[in-house]
Amino acid sequence: MNALVSVIIPTYNRRDDIFRALESVFEQEYRPVEIIIVDDCSTDGTIERLAEVEFSVPVQVIRLPINQGAGAARNIAMAAATGKYIAFLDSDDHWLPNKLAREIPILENRSQNTVLFSEAYIRRKYDIVIRPRRANRMGEALQEYLFVHGEQIALCSVVLSAQLAREVGFKAIRVHEDWDFFFRLESRGSQFVLDPKPLCIVEDANPVGRASAPQPAISLDWLESWQDRISPASYLGMRARIAPLLRKERPIVGLRFILEAWVKNAIGFWTLSALIGRLVHPGLRTIAYWLHGRHQRYKRSVI
Repeated sequence: MNALVSVIIPTYNRRDDIFRALESVFEQEYRPVEIIIVDDCSTDGTIERLAEVEFSVPVQVIRLPINQGAGAARNIAMAAATGKYIAFLDSDDHWLPNKLAREIPILENRSQNTVLFSEAYIRRKYDIVIRPRRANRMGEALQEYLFVHGEQIALCSVVLSAQLAREVGFKAIRVHEDWDFFFRLESRGSQFVLDPKPLCIVEDANPVGRASAPQPAISLDWLESWQDRISPASYLGMRARIAPLLRKERPIVGLRFILEAWVKNAIGFWTLSALIGRLVHPGLRTIAYWLHGRHQRYKRSVI
């Protein structure tokens, strides 16, 4: 029964990191049927390094002649996949050994419209946190869960039906293609289900070189495209989270975005503190997170 999962890994100039990601797949207690790597026109010798290695799991490597972005790369991989389920993994992240063994039995006992995601360790520059902090509630829109309450769904934690993944697909956009994918899944009736155990590690200490590197103008354009389809609070919450990226070009506009979201209850006080800190200086984000962490530990100690 192990021939159920196709692992999808897009990569771009991750010659060294991709082998850690691959090793985490090889170490799975539940063996996938295949790994499909789509190289998005790397220039650092990724393809050559992959060609030198013999793998313990069937690995198909597809090289794109021009750079098309992570979303397009995932679509190409999904079209080639033969497994019943698709499991996503970015080439700079990795899984814990029991991820697939824990999650496939859950999916086998749920409807095909289920999108299963787990908690993830987020390795930031100065600390490691577990996200999301809670499951999405019954009737809670995904955009509220993410943009108002500040939860996270790591794409490397997501497993779903291959048929469902192909039917919805990723848009050929350069930022937020994961959120866009999630929202369109939800709009067609998919149910997002949290497995409340950290099963993957997201490397978020250094955004340089990531496919999702910050591009505030494109992020704001993407958000505008969804404005009529998400709640006002979700729109304001997401816009406030983009605001610190405007630090160099439009800091006053960024501050206005953050304050408006707070005044209209789209973000809380600690998010306000963190976002203003990031707007003033990126290093102040760490102080805000540290203060937030102390606050949360105090709350738990007195409850």
